[in-house]
This record gives sequence, structure tokens and C-alpha cells, in this order.
Amino acid sequence: MKRKSITLFLAATTFVAGCQLDNRKSITLSPTQEYFNATTPYSINLKHASQLRYREDSITKTEQLYLFNEEYGIINRYGLRKKDLHADGVYDISKVFPNTQIVPEGFYVISADSILFLSGARNEFCLTDGNFEPKYRWSLSKAIRPYGISIYASYQPLGYWKKRIYTQLAPNLGSTIHDKAKFNQANSVPKGAVTFLGESMRLLNEQGHFPKFLSADHSYNTHGPDFCVTNTGTAVYSFGAFPELYVYPPDGSRRKVIARSRYHQPPQEFPFEKYIDYRYLREYKLRNSEYGNILHDSYRQVYLRVYEHGTVGRGGALPIDDFSKKPWSLMILNEDLQVLKEIKFPHTYNPNSILVTRRGLLISPTRPGLPTYQSKQIPFQLFVYTQAQKP
Repeated sequence: MKRKSITLFLAATTFVAGCQLDNRKSITLSPTQEYFNATTPYSINLKHASQLRYREDSITKTEQLYLFNEEYGIINRYGLRKKDLHADGVYDISKVFPNTQIVPEGFYVISADSILFLSGARNEFCLTDGNFEPKYRWSLSKAIRPYGISIYASYQPLGYWKKRIYTQLAPNLGSTIHDKAKFNQANSVPKGAVTFLGESMRLLNEQGHFPKFLSADHSYNTHGPDFCVTNTGTAVYSFGAFPELYVYPPDGSRRKVIARSRYHQPPQEFPFEKYIDYRYLREYKLRNSEYGNILHDSYRQVYLRVYEHGTVGRGGALPIDDFSKKPWSLMILNEDLQVLKEIKFPHTYNPNSILVTRRGLLISPTRPGLPTYQSKQIPFQLFVYTQAQKP
């Protein structure tokens, strides 16, 4: 793959290691020439943030990368070494939820010997060892049945903090796209669940309340939220095209913060009757901007928020794979969720493959749908935080 240098970053920068972000107002990201290739014997479409996990051992400082191939039901594990990714194994995870065709929706690496999986279809969690052999299973079905809800991941990474698991939540209403009353009822309940993981599992609380200004008559194709969980247990939720962030600390309080992209475009309302029109829905998603993944960088104590730019001005019919050409930018926010910097990326980079690591950010410079994308070799490029010098 031909690698072109990126000219969109300030050239005069100073490398920032670890958490030494003293002058945060001048922070930016700079690309390095360090690339790490994840090779796999099975083709993979890397489209969702839930497919990737990074873990650093706090004692040995060894680093590992996990790549979940949903289509084949396998996980590739790699050792992240100084200059390359070393394949540590390919694991069949069909034993995680046996006697079913259900593929886990999300997973979280608690430790090298404890990996947690979720099946939303079964309202069930499974904890495996480092070889992905099941150790324990918990079902939430009985506990949440009186509430008429289900838990799921919806292509979002699971959150975890002190035996608390953070997932998405939805009411058991069946399809809501043909019934405005059901649609509004679905939007009236919280979208996040916090579950305690012990000998028995229980639902601790619900959070991530849906913005009240959204309804079937004022819909913006906004459903489940993007969210992240910090290393202090605070959950932050983001809903579609809206700049508001909803913050839920573990003390039970909540607050709203506006973190607007400098490229922000007001969202266009989505006609409710068009939910059944798949092509219209695709084109709406392509033409309109929206906020995407949100991550917390516990090494530098900053947040990262993706903003996917719309293609409104392009006109004409859009091919089905045009998401690969959708431009995007990455916002850096401080601990108070104030925007410090926003960096526009070339459309070739994948906004769904950003890994926070001790070294910086690993971002894939290609994405499914592009000629450069090789489904059996996924490259990652290292980006480091820098302090931009004054001109």
C-alpha cells in the first residue's frame, strides 16, 4: 500500500509522552512513520469500533491487540511489539454461546485471562479465559423481564469499571418503524444500562436518557447512542447529529455539555415514513453529518470524538459503498469536555478503527470499500499527541 504523508498537521510540533499535556490548548495529533500490520487468515471488514480492543498489562507493560471477526466467529490476538504486531493466535469463539448461530455483539478484555462477551439476543454474558474457553455465564433475562427491556451492544464496545458493565438498552417492542406510538415509547426510556458482575448479576441502574426533543414527528434517524466509559466510571453518551454530550458519573448525577464540531451542520429531519425505504435511509446517512464514536484516553486524560461530515453538496445517486469516501474529523476534548483541537482526516482513514494505546493512537489508514483495503492485512499507523509551537 502506498503511503502518503499527511500535510494537514502543523509541522512545528513537540512530542508529548504519557500524560504530559501541560499546555492543553495547543495540543494536536501528528502522524508518525510507524506502521503495524495485523495479518489474518480470514477476510475481515473492519467497520465497527466493537471489533477492536487494546490492552496493556499494568505489571509487565506488554501490549495486546484483539481483532474480532464477526463473520467467521473468531478473534485474532496480537502482541504489539516495538516495531510490529506479532500474531499470538486465532481463536474460535463458537463455544462462548453454544448451540446457537448467535455471534457475540461485543466484548471487553478485563485481563489476559478474563474476556467478557455479550449476547444481546440472549440477554447473557459469558466470561472466558485467555484461550476463550467459557468460565462463567450469567443471564439477565429474569432480572430485566419485569422492565420489558433487553441489553445489547449495537456495534459499540462494552464499557467496564469495578465489576460494572456498561451496555446499551432497548425496550422489547419489536419493530418500531411502522408505528409512531411504539417509536415514541422506545425513545422515552434510557438507552444505557449498568450491570453489576458478581456471583449473581443484577441491573444497577439505567442511564443515557434519550433527548426529549426527538420523536417520530421530529426524527433525525437517531437511535442507540455512542458512548464511552472512563477509568473513573463516568459514562458519556452522544446521540447522532447533535453536539450535546450527556455525562453520568458513578455517583448518580448527570449533566449535559455541548461539544460542537467546527464543521457542524444542523441536521435535516428524517421523514418517519421513510424508515422502510432502505436506499433513502442510506442516502440520508451519507448526505448528512453526524457525531460518531467517542473514546476516552486514560493515558492523557482527554476525550476523542469523531465527526463524520455529510456529502450534501455532491448531488446525484450515491453508490452503496460511498461510506468509504465520507470525510471525517477527530475532536480532542479535555476532562471537562471542552474542545481543544479538531483535526480533519483524509477520507481514506477509518474512523471506526481508532485504538487508544500507551504510545498514542493507532488508526487504520484504509477502510472497507477502498481499492487500498486488503481484507487479510489491516494496517495501523501511529499518531502521537504533540504541543503545537506558536508561529
